[in-house]
Formats: sequence, C-alpha cells, structure tokens
Amino acid sequence: MSKYLCLCLCILLMSSFVPTVMAEESYRFIIKPFEVDYAGDFIEGRAMIKKGGKWGFINNKGITVVEPKYDSVRNFKEGMAVVENDKKFGVIDKNGGEVVAPQYFSIQDFNEDFARFENSSSGLIDKLGNRVIEFEKGTSYGLSEGLVAFNTNSYSGYMDKTGEEVLTFPYMFTESFKGGVANVVADNKIGLIDKNGQEIIAPQYDVFTDFDEEGLAQVAKDRKLRFIDKTGQEIISTFPYQGSHGFSEGLAPVHKNQLWGYIDKTGEEVIPLQYDFAYKFMGGLARVAKKKDSGYLWGFINKEGKVVIPLQYSEHVFKYEVYKVNFSEGLEAVDKQGGESGITHAYIDKSGKEVLSFSHTNPVYEVFNFKNGLGRIQLSPGKWAYISNPLEAPADWAQPEVDKARSLGLVPEDILYGYNQSISRSDFSKLVVKLLTVKKGKPIDILLADNKKVVNKAVFIDTDDPAIQAANALELISGKSEGIFDPDGDITRQEAAVILARTAKFLGITHTPAIGTEFADTKDIASWAKDAVSMVSSAEDKTNRSTIMGSTVNNSFSPNATYTRQQAFISIKRLFHAL
Repeated sequence: MSKYLCLCLCILLMSSFVPTVMAEESYRFIIKPFEVDYAGDFIEGRAMIKKGGKWGFINNKGITVVEPKYDSVRNFKEGMAVVENDKKFGVIDKNGGEVVAPQYFSIQDFNEDFARFENSSSGLIDKLGNRVIEFEKGTSYGLSEGLVAFNTNSYSGYMDKTGEEVLTFPYMFTESFKGGVANVVADNKIGLIDKNGQEIIAPQYDVFTDFDEEGLAQVAKDRKLRFIDKTGQEIISTFPYQGSHGFSEGLAPVHKNQLWGYIDKTGEEVIPLQYDFAYKFMGGLARVAKKKDSGYLWGFINKEGKVVIPLQYSEHVFKYEVYKVNFSEGLEAVDKQGGESGITHAYIDKSGKEVLSFSHTNPVYEVFNFKNGLGRIQLSPGKWAYISNPLEAPADWAQPEVDKARSLGLVPEDILYGYNQSISRSDFSKLVVKLLTVKKGKPIDILLADNKKVVNKAVFIDTDDPAIQAANALELISGKSEGIFDPDGDITRQEAAVILARTAKFLGITHTPAIGTEFADTKDIASWAKDAVSMVSSAEDKTNRSTIMGSTVNNSFSPNATYTRQQAFISIKRLFHAL
C-alpha cells in the first residue's frame, strides 16, 4: 500500500463518524447511516423510527414507508401495527394505510387475525377495521387459541370469534387460554381449567404464573412457593426461595436475600446463590451479574456453574431485554468499560471472542443484537445504521454456487445477507432483473425499450420499487391481487418456479420437460404452476448438470413452502448457465 493511500486512509478513519478499531471491511452496511432519533429492530420487514418526536417505519432497504407522524407506534404483528395520536389508538398496514384511524382508548396487537379494542365497550376488530364482537356487559380479552375470555358482574366465560358464548362459569374471572389451559379466579383464589371447561386445578392459589417452556408454573399457597405441572401435581414442594424466572434447559434461576443461583427439577441447588442477577439458560449459557464499584458487570456461565465469559460487560445493553435470546444469530452485543476511549462496544461469540469491536468516547453510542440477519448500531446521536452479520455464511452445500453467483454479478449487494432466511417477493424480483441485465449486458431501461414495454408506475399500490415495476412490464411477475404485489411477503417455491420459467422464456431458452417428471406431492402444485415446475425441475445448469430447482425431501417439490435466499441465488446462477 502506498504512503499516499495510507495517509488518505488515516484521514478517512479519523474524520469518519464510525469509530471502529477494526478494518472497515470487517463489517458491511446493509442499510447505510441515516439520520433519525431512534431506529428499532426489523419485525415483519419493518423497523420503527423516531424523528422530531414522532414515530414511523422504514423497510429493510432503509426507505421510509410510514412517515413519522404518530405519538407512538408498536411493532408489526400479523401485518398490522398499532399507532397512537393524542392518546387515541388506531391500526395501520405495512404501507402506512390507516385501517383504523386513531379513535380507541386502547387496542391490543393482532392475534389470530383479530385485535382487542376498548372504548365504552370492548371487543374485537378484524383486519379491515370492522367490529366483529362488541361486548357491552363486562370486560372481554383478546382472541387466544380461538376463544375470547370475558367477565361480567355475575358470571364469566368464553366466546368464539363470532361472539357466541360457548363456555360459562360462576367464577369471578377467567383469563385467556395459553397452551390449552387458562387460569380462573373464585373467592380470590386461582385455579386452572382446560378448553372443555373442565376444572384441572380447583381455585386455591394466591399466585399462579404462566407455565414455562418446560411445562411448570410457580404457585403460592399459605405464603409458600412451589412448582406444579399442568395436572396440578407438585413437582417441587419445598422451595425455600423468594422467586424464580422459571425453568429452561432443566434449570431455574432462583433468588433469596438478593442473591441468585440455580436449582434443578428436584429442587436441589446446583449452582449456589452468589449473583446479584441471574437469568434463564438459553443455548447452554446463562447471563449473570455481580455488582462492582462501577456498577453491575455481566458475563455468562454454563450449566455446571463455570464462568465461560468473564463478568466484565456493562449492564445497559442487557437491561432492555430481560428474557431476550442469548447470542442471537451467534453473536451477543456487549459494552465494556476501560481502555483509552472509555468504552468498548463489541459483538462476541459464545467463546467470548470479540468478532467485531468498536471503541469511542461518546456515551450514547450503542450496539444491539442481530435479528433477521441485521445488526442495529447507533453511530452517534441521531445517526443509525444496520450491518450484516460477520459470522453469516451460506450452508456448506450452497457456498460454491453462491460464490459463483456473486462472482458473476448476479446478486445485488443490498440483498446479500440472511442466506438461510426466506426471500421476499421484492428481493426475488430484484434477482430476476439483475439476471436480465447481466445476461443481456444492457441496463433495464434499454431492455424495456428494446421489447417495446412501458413501465406502469401505478400498477401496484403497495410498492413503487423500479425493479418490481420493470419485471411486471416485462410480464415476468404479477400481483397477488388487483393492485397488490405484497413486496414483503415470502415467495413460495411454486411462485418462484413460475417467475424463473417466464424469465427463461424471455431470454430465449427452449426446453421440453422430461416426460413423466413427477413429485410425491405433484397433486399439491397449483394448476397455474405445473408447467413451470416441470420446466425448472428438468432444465439443467450446463456447468454442473443440476436442475434450476430441485426437490426438497422425499422427492417432494413443496410448492407452498418458502424459498431461502441462498436457494434463490443458486437458482438464478443455474438459470444463467442454462441459457
């Protein structure tokens, strides 16, 4: 490297707002730095943002799809997000369309296609904003496992989603079903029923937690805690502790006199009380903390109680998500005090190795765990970005062909992540357009002109993506319904097959499917996709004799299953070589 280049690089690093101690190529921006007050994790293809005191959403390309105009928003669930203005709640879709204008005292998140609302009455609304249940004689809850719990002054019970009462009881309260059981209250004591209304446990407890992932709940009677299963059998009767987060992986964190340790399912204390905080085991490791002069320092222990990652990390990264997944997508975001710059921010792996490290003197700078292939980082006040996971790579079987697809220039950089995740309809459209431009050696606007095609920018009301509009103009893709493309929806294997077959035809491929090509689930393939599936499952990549799309398991095509990014990259590469 020349002295001049070294000098330029030093100046660039010193002036950059990305204060990293690692080479820039050690991480890659998926969404480049942008200016907002706050940016959240991506949930269902959307991340909440805050700007100028108002909230909105961006998509996974960093494009604002819901302008910041609400006082508060919640993450999307089932394609809908609850929003609030002037203490009134409403619902929007992924494009910001107000399905329900802010008007309710409260609205819960959608669950099983319905959301609970509350004004002078309570009930359920559907995804069109229609009130399907309006309960005026008491309080009702949200739909859970097909039933709505309700309580009146004289009785309680459950309605179905049409509002018909299907179970009634003389209990004071009934709660929503979870895992086939629900708590009920009579004479201020808590019991348990099943979905047939049969009493499993008579009301007798003062405290009754939700059942944990191992099927145990904490209950209290006569001021004594114990663990029971869903039949009411006491699994741990002697419990000399003050509380627990519940069991996971065979152990439960427990506390007494402000110290935490762990017990097994016999109630034996297998890791002594010694920590100031301790949380559930996930993936063989648990987060624990001890208080030091500088505050609480966190680390990780294994199930034998051995400290495998030293207690040296600051608390602020951990305090936001008490029950979050450890090492989400293989990495944990951590902060560590010390060093010349004051704080080191890093991503560590399960061995404690710093895979990616940043250092700075700005106390508001933060890093957050990876979710859906993206890591959220705050570079400076008002500046956020999303990076790719440095550990992420295609599966071993996919690596060679994915690498080849990249070397051919067939994969746009902004979708080159999340290899094992499902590819969306919009990203698959981008792949197809990229294939056309690479194979033909012409930009897409020239290809459109050569084929006398004109883009209709109003063809879809839920996207204005140029790649989608171009692919539609070339008759390679179509919408889900009139004016609706569903860009963030996962593409199915049979939808991908149809698009690939149309693309092959556009590029002049001539291929006659082998006679008698059958899959075990051929009957499940839609009639509109059968010819395309036959074509892509028999046309071969000339470099390795692999078909453009193959079977899944047991000679099935799985037409309605999703298609992963790495599978899509490989299919595009095989189609390139099949021509």
